Amino acid sequence: MIENTRRLTTGTSPFRSATQTRPTGRSRAKRYIIYSAIFLSPFLNLKAEFVYFTASDGLYILALMLIVLQGDLRKFPLGQVGPFWITAFVLVSSGIYLSSLFVGDAWRGVALCLQYFFCFILLPQILIQDDEDEAYRLIIAFILGILALDIHGIITFYTVGYTPDSRVVTGGMRLATLNGTANGAARLNAMAIVITLWLFNIRRISILTFLCFITTMVVALVLTSSNTGLIATVTGLTTYFALTFRPALILRIIPAIAVIAAFFLLGGVEYLPATFQRRVLGAVLSGDITEAGTFVDRTALMLEALEMIASRGFTLLGIGADQFRLYSVQQTPVHNTFLLLWIEGGVLSLAGWLLMSTMGVIVWLLAWRQHVIPHGRAAVFVCFAVFVTLSSASAHIYARYWYTALILVMQPTIIAMSQGNREKSVARMLARTR
Repeated sequence: MIENTRRLTTGTSPFRSATQTRPTGRSRAKRYIIYSAIFLSPFLNLKAEFVYFTASDGLYILALMLIVLQGDLRKFPLGQVGPFWITAFVLVSSGIYLSSLFVGDAWRGVALCLQYFFCFILLPQILIQDDEDEAYRLIIAFILGILALDIHGIITFYTVGYTPDSRVVTGGMRLATLNGTANGAARLNAMAIVITLWLFNIRRISILTFLCFITTMVVALVLTSSNTGLIATVTGLTTYFALTFRPALILRIIPAIAVIAAFFLLGGVEYLPATFQRRVLGAVLSGDITEAGTFVDRTALMLEALEMIASRGFTLLGIGADQFRLYSVQQTPVHNTFLLLWIEGGVLSLAGWLLMSTMGVIVWLLAWRQHVIPHGRAAVFVCFAVFVTLSSASAHIYARYWYTALILVMQPTIIAMSQGNREKSVARMLARTR
């Protein structure tokens, strides 16, 4: 009886032998492969030429093979969150596939569904752990990957600059990093800034580490000259402070606010990159959003999508994967995931993405009901809020690093909820034996 209680509390299986719980050479190899895959996930330029498959994807597949060989595949890696997550995937992918099969290009539908399958189904199997400390180490590995990306990009920006074959600096003198695009690099740093603040707030990183990380990310964000990245950062920080408001936290960030205010008051604007001043600062100071980068072009694409949706009506099926660009005057997909999935995947895909967009609220409510990990559930809520902001300015989102970030941030909360459920099970079992 005591032994069974101990197993329920620790989460160990009564059918696993002692030799199976010891780290083996294969399990250590799997661990380092996963670390490397997470670290490299933002490096999108390290990919195959003929298909969207990155170096990080290759490492993820290798880790998955080791998981299968060890017999460690899980039925429900995401715990209570799993049904919502799977339902979102099924709706998004079924809408895309059926629309492509009956209306558009079936092969493009299969290819796009496979990309989403990798993100929604395979990544949770690879990334979800049982150990809380290990979960935070994986998050830090992700942040270190972004820092490496930023440091390489900043050095390249100021030493080499733009060259015709450059993948790091665009012709418009915007920092793209090895992520591939300036907007992508900005959005990545927007998410990383929020995660770093969370890690500092729960004392998983020191104040010196926090300042070094944040400084690098802010510099990189400014060099990208991205309005979307700036909006996502402000949205994330505002939401996080609202959910975790404490006077002590405000006092801790007052020095940073004072430094920023002094920078602008003492004429620091002149030292900002010219591209940032032209694309971002002008819109901020004037309050005219039409001055913000390519806002007019993206708005025109959204209007095209809305007109097409209105002409087709509220249909179950869309026009099929990657078909919008064939109809568009600009011959490019609309940079709004909600509209793009609606027109290409129909109502099913739109419903799936709306469910995905509310995942942060769902996780927050589930954790709130169990009274677990307040800062963790707030971080989940905020990261999904940033993700939704990015969805409003992006086409299809199947880059693995986004889902890597979301799964890793959810992981401590999922672990805490699972532990809470195990403790309740133990309590009920003890109550029955009395």
